[in-house]
Amino acid sequence: MNMALLLLQTKLFKPPLRPTLVSRPRLIAELNEGLFGTEDRFASRLTLVAAPAGFGKTTLLATWLAELATKQDDGKGLFGIPSAWLSLDEGDNDLARFLAYFLASLGTIHPELIETETALLESPQPPRAEALLTVLINDIAGLSSPFILALDDYHTITAPAIHRAMTFLLEHMPSQMHLAITTRVEPPFPLARMRGRGQLNELREADLRFTEEETGSFLDQIDGQSLTAGEVSALTQRTEGWIAGLQMVALSMQGQENVTAFVGNLTGSHTYIADYLTREVLNQQPEELRRFLLQTSVLKRLSGPLCEAVTGQSDGQWMLEALSEANLFLIALDEEGRWFRYHQLFADLLRQRLRQEHGQKIPILHRRASLWFEGNGFTAEAIWHAQEAKDYERAADLIEGEAEATMMRSEAITFLHWVNNLPAEIVRTRPLLCIYQAAAMFWSNVAFEDVIARLDDAIKADVEGQYQGEILAFKAIIAAYQGELQESATLAGLALEQLPQDRLFFRAITVSGAGLAFLWQGDVANAGRFFDEAVRIADQTKNRMAQVLARSHQGEVDAIRGQLPKAMGRYEEALGIANVEGNRRLPIAGSALINMGRILYEWNDLGSAETCIREGIELVQGWASVAAMGGYAMLAFLRQVRGDIAGARDEMAKVVSTAKKFDAMTVDDDYYAAFQARLWTLQGDFHSANRWAQDRGLVPDGDWPVSGKGGPETEGGLVRNIEYLTAAQLWIAQAIKEPEEKRMRAGLELVTRVQRRAEEADWGSILVRALIQKAIAQLYLGEEEQAIVSLAQALEISEPDGYIRIYLDEGQPILDLLPKAGPRGIGPEYMSQLLAAFGEQPPVKESSPAAGVDANLMEPLSDREVEVLQLIAEGLTNREIAQDLVLSPNTVKVHTYNIYGKLGVHNRTQAVARARVLGILDDR
Repeated sequence: MNMALLLLQTKLFKPPLRPTLVSRPRLIAELNEGLFGTEDRFASRLTLVAAPAGFGKTTLLATWLAELATKQDDGKGLFGIPSAWLSLDEGDNDLARFLAYFLASLGTIHPELIETETALLESPQPPRAEALLTVLINDIAGLSSPFILALDDYHTITAPAIHRAMTFLLEHMPSQMHLAITTRVEPPFPLARMRGRGQLNELREADLRFTEEETGSFLDQIDGQSLTAGEVSALTQRTEGWIAGLQMVALSMQGQENVTAFVGNLTGSHTYIADYLTREVLNQQPEELRRFLLQTSVLKRLSGPLCEAVTGQSDGQWMLEALSEANLFLIALDEEGRWFRYHQLFADLLRQRLRQEHGQKIPILHRRASLWFEGNGFTAEAIWHAQEAKDYERAADLIEGEAEATMMRSEAITFLHWVNNLPAEIVRTRPLLCIYQAAAMFWSNVAFEDVIARLDDAIKADVEGQYQGEILAFKAIIAAYQGELQESATLAGLALEQLPQDRLFFRAITVSGAGLAFLWQGDVANAGRFFDEAVRIADQTKNRMAQVLARSHQGEVDAIRGQLPKAMGRYEEALGIANVEGNRRLPIAGSALINMGRILYEWNDLGSAETCIREGIELVQGWASVAAMGGYAMLAFLRQVRGDIAGARDEMAKVVSTAKKFDAMTVDDDYYAAFQARLWTLQGDFHSANRWAQDRGLVPDGDWPVSGKGGPETEGGLVRNIEYLTAAQLWIAQAIKEPEEKRMRAGLELVTRVQRRAEEADWGSILVRALIQKAIAQLYLGEEEQAIVSLAQALEISEPDGYIRIYLDEGQPILDLLPKAGPRGIGPEYMSQLLAAFGEQPPVKESSPAAGVDANLMEPLSDREVEVLQLIAEGLTNREIAQDLVLSPNTVKVHTYNIYGKLGVHNRTQAVARARVLGILDDR
């Protein structure tokens, strides 16, 4: 959906400058002084013009920007600076709406800059504001020339989320951008810190007050009367330089015979003066014009046709032009003179007088306005006027009609504002409205019990069962939120059967949520079915973000099945859709890139894998996706296999911090906790890995299976079986380094359990890993023939998809078995590829050692391992070493494998040579 079509373009127009404008060179000079820095950069980040209403803030800012745009190169700083403009109002307190207008404003001067950001904002699951702004900031940093963006009337913004977003922008703003804000109140930005750093350029009420000279010039231009210096001084003092008050004074003085007496009688506060002068101005207007002013005061914005619809008169445009020529507090919103608004103070007083004189007509006027706005495609304004008219049934009809589009734009806060302004009894009788309200509450972080209560209202109101599809869809979302994946998937399936095809919002969230629920359960067939439907809906709506995401999910299903080339094709297709002009990609493409990196890693293209993963992580920051965790986890694994243990720990720390930042689902936390445990196992940190296993209810106590924390309902789930596989790898690895048959057999039993489940569930990638671990366990238990069979089965499965790294990462045990198992399961080409890969293993990168550990070793050799290594160097066979040290040959073999792993070598000759380089053995 093109959000630009739903925005009021008049909010993006700079206010026209009047030819009779009072020149304020002192203020322009102050603004320039705080702005200019180097030849192509700004000295400050924010210009703040803060003062009460009526002090000329908007006019000053517009004048300044106009001068900057036409400024010539005088050697004193920047010149010819373009600027964008955004007029804000109370309706912009929805974060999504605010960001849409913010980007649209930028687009008036840099349309190429906002393509990616606009696409992100229009997606079914927009990113967090900080993530969106990160993308924008990076794009702005690439600009060669500076610009200014002005936000007028920022005091109308009260939403904390918007304040946080603007603070984030200010704290990370590139020097090519400058933000200018007018406001009546102090914005909640870190102004003190910015002031101390020289990043703030500001004008306050005291700066904006008219001087006596400016007051005299202003009154001369407006009134045409020649005032004495004393009268100008008196007016300046009585109005305290308040420009709006002076304008009212000037209008009231017209026709006054004794100006001195008039000025002398002006007393009181700003409110008193405004009330008094407006009454004087209003009462002096012809009745027809006065009636027009009162009736149209119900409008926030005015146009000729709209005014005609509200007043019932046919001269709306003529009246507006007459008011504009008479300077009766009418402000043009565009260059064409089609849209206007009243000065806010003047409008307030007009509405007050309307209530006093014709209060019974107000609902009628609002109803007429609502009908006009609806007929002209301005639904938000139509809803507001219907509610002001207290025509709540009509307002509810309008809200229901706009619910789908509003939620697809992720404007949940706007939708809640509309619904919350309806009487509760009306909402409770409308099931569809209750459902959408529950959805909006859910995505706005409203208390969960309140969401459930609203959904219960929908269920009670839907007495005819007309909206069972929507209700089931939202129940599915709630079930997933509560971790009930099977229930979520079941409900989602029922919902899709009953949802109308055109109910795109609920169908979109249902198919994506259901697909993920099935995926984490391990039901790849149903997950694939739902993601296929997600692709269909995404293609139907032409939403590129949804198209990329759905295809990435399809690739994840293929990867779990072990079909790596097919998964790679999905990711490449997603990347093709994600490409935008300027050789850029949509941030959601980061997920596909990270998953491509996983496959490239498996194909042993480590350099390309790292490039993809790092690019993916950088991209995905603009989406705030949990995929960033997957990227960091893969980088941790890459660093680990290269021997950079400290680097691997750093990357896993990023996984943890990302999970906390994005508040990932429990299932994600469980998955990456298992990943962390796998890393601990590779690093030989069995204590930490076993602590994780015990926390998950996984202990090799001989009474397998144990009922772990996953619970019986998740025993067959994908994540639970990944935990099983991780625990089995832990026990097998620990039993190798600390020989213990009971632990090894527990690992074998558990990995066999995973094997059976993977075969049933079509988890090709999990099956291959399970068979490899099974082969290793069988080898160390002296069951070499069984080990060969297990490895041959793994090779047969993995050959069509080109698995390489899964074997290399297990090291010497697999290298020993490969020549025996290969001929039973694979062709000579794949065998040669694997053996060549083993021969090309990179040397272990030196890591940061712990205290007392040789800096060149990943892990120090034990005393027994040094004894074994010494005898290897003397040329003894394993059987001879066993006899010499009174050990079993199998135990010697275990020590030998441990030595190879710690030294980062693959055979006896390499081990001896490496040990002598490190000084472990004498160089002889």
